[in-house]
Amino acid sequence: MEPLLKPGVAVPAIVSPQGAGARYGLEAGDVVIAVNGEKISQDASETAKLVSKIKKSGGKEMQWDILRKGEEYELTLTPDKTKSGDGIIGVKLTSNIEKIKAVVPDGPVDAIVLTSKEFVRILSETLIGFGKIFSNLNQYAGSMAGPVGVMQMGAEAGQQGALLTFAALISINLGIMNALPLPALDGGQMVFLAYEAATGKPLERKTMSRINGTALTVLLGLSLLLLVGDVEKLIPLQWR
Repeated sequence: MEPLLKPGVAVPAIVSPQGAGARYGLEAGDVVIAVNGEKISQDASETAKLVSKIKKSGGKEMQWDILRKGEEYELTLTPDKTKSGDGIIGVKLTSNIEKIKAVVPDGPVDAIVLTSKEFVRILSETLIGFGKIFSNLNQYAGSMAGPVGVMQMGAEAGQQGALLTFAALISINLGIMNALPLPALDGGQMVFLAYEAATGKPLERKTMSRINGTALTVLLGLSLLLLVGDVEKLIPLQWR
């Protein structure tokens, strides 16, 4: 599957009827074509750029040009602010997809080649994404999603005909996460085995249990924070 993009960032759904987007007039089906006088291209990175502008707005006014049912409108929008000071408008933003182009292989060999290329593409983009998150956690922490966010993205991918690609993306993400050298994950168990191979004796069972238990508690705590973040995106909180 290969998406063909048009200029602009689409607003497929209003997440919160009380959010800034809905209050200032955004509607599901709108396409944002310019922000503060700067035109939005058809590049796939435009959605992330717009999200970043909203987060960094700090509650300041933004001038949006939108396309609605073939007609252009201007909106003056002031994002809400979260406790951390990030801007939020309570709508979903995605690339402005014109259509999904299906790539049909000519035969089994071509199918293997196309699959390998797609795997390498998704894997490289995933690794780059992880690199950006870990190198600048403060900037990208707000864009991380928990189980609710993943379900929403899956539903959108299904509507766009890209559910299999999304499933592959989730599978690769889980594989990379599981391979991280953290206790309670397979990568962490590999570290314990490497320690055993280097020292000639395994780590004490009690010590290993404490390390795994602590790591599991931390991972569950992070999962809970992501879940709370998903709920906050659905129901933006007003902090004064």
